Amino acid sequence: MTGTSLDGIDIAICKFNSFQNKYNFELIWQGHFCFSNQLRSLLLDIISNKSTDLKTLSQLNIAYTNEIANAIEQAKIKSGISNIEAVGFHGQTLWHNPQKEAFCGQSVASTFQLGSGTHLSTVLNTKVVYDFRTSDIALGGQGAPLVPFFDYHFLKSDNENVIALNIGGISNITFLPKNCSADAVIAFDCGPGNCLIDICAQKLFGVDFDENGALASQGEIVPEIFDELITINFIRQKPPKSTGKELFNVSLTQKFFGKYSKYDIIRTVAEFTVYAIVENIRLYANPVDKIVVSGGGAKNSYILSALRKQIESSEIVIIDELGIPSGAKEAIAFAFLAYCKLLGIATNLPSVTGASKSISLGVVAGY
Repeated sequence: MTGTSLDGIDIAICKFNSFQNKYNFELIWQGHFCFSNQLRSLLLDIISNKSTDLKTLSQLNIAYTNEIANAIEQAKIKSGISNIEAVGFHGQTLWHNPQKEAFCGQSVASTFQLGSGTHLSTVLNTKVVYDFRTSDIALGGQGAPLVPFFDYHFLKSDNENVIALNIGGISNITFLPKNCSADAVIAFDCGPGNCLIDICAQKLFGVDFDENGALASQGEIVPEIFDELITINFIRQKPPKSTGKELFNVSLTQKFFGKYSKYDIIRTVAEFTVYAIVENIRLYANPVDKIVVSGGGAKNSYILSALRKQIESSEIVIIDELGIPSGAKEAIAFAFLAYCKLLGIATNLPSVTGASKSISLGVVAGY
C-alpha cells in the first residue's frame, strides 16, 4: 500500500481463512520501505502540479512498480516467507474524480492509480490483484473508500457502535452500528488527514511531517485561515463522498505563508483537520460509543488530544490496542480484498460507495 501521504511502501504478509462468511487473518509480518528520493520527488511534483508528459508517465509507471517489487522481495527475505500466493496491489493514486463531468461529448468519471499489475506479476512470478477502484466507479460509485469492507468484517461489534477513523493523507471514517448488516455500513472521506499538515511542515519547516504535533503545539489558531478553510463545501457534503489532493493541496495554504507565524499556520491547519473529522462524525455518524484510530495520524499526539477534547463522550482507542498495527491496516485491508477477489467474493459496499450493485473488485494478473 502506498497512500496519499507518499511516506513510502507499507507491506503486510497475511494468511486468511474463512468459514460460513466469517473471516480470520494472521499477520505474519509487516514493514515499511521508503521510496527512493528521486521517485518520491517526481510523484510529489506530478500530484501537486497535475501535469506531466506521456513519456514521463509511462516510465514512471514501471519505475514505481519496480520499487514495489523490490520492497516485496526484501519483505520476503526479512520475513522468511518465500511462498506468496498473491499480492494485493493498490497503486499510487495520481487522480481521483468520481463525479461525472462533460468530457469529449460524454459524461465521464475516472480514477487513476499508477502501477502496472501485469509488470509486477511478471517480475515476481506471482498472481497480482490490482485496479480495485475502476469497476465501482463504472457502476456509478465513488470508487472509495474500500477499506470499510475490511472494517465491517474485523472491527464490527455486537454490543456497541464503532467508528473506524483512518487518518492518512486524507481522513475517512467507517460507521459500524452495533450488530449491523453490510448494507447498514456508512463510510466516507471527511477531508484532510495529514496532507495539509505535511505540506506546512515541508514548506515552512523543511521536515517531512510534524512529529507528534510538536510544531502545531507551539502555535495559535489564526481565525482568518480557520474561518476560510471550514467553508470548503466538501466538509459538510452528504455521503457518499470521497476526495484527495485534487482538493486538499498546497493551494489552500500557500497564500498565508509569510503573512503569519509558521507555527500559527500549522496549528490552524491541524485544528482544521480535527474540525473536519469531528464535524463529519457529528453530522453523519452519531451516536457512537468507540472510535478506533489508525493511519499515520494515530501517531500525532496533538491530533489525538484535540479529538479527545472535542468528542468527550466517545472512547478513543488506537487500533494497535486491538492487535492491528495502525501503519499496516490499509496494507492488510488490500491483502484481504485480493484474497476475496480470488474467491470471487463481492467486496464493494454500495451503501458506502453509491455503486448500483455489489461486485468483486480488482483485476487479476498472472493466472
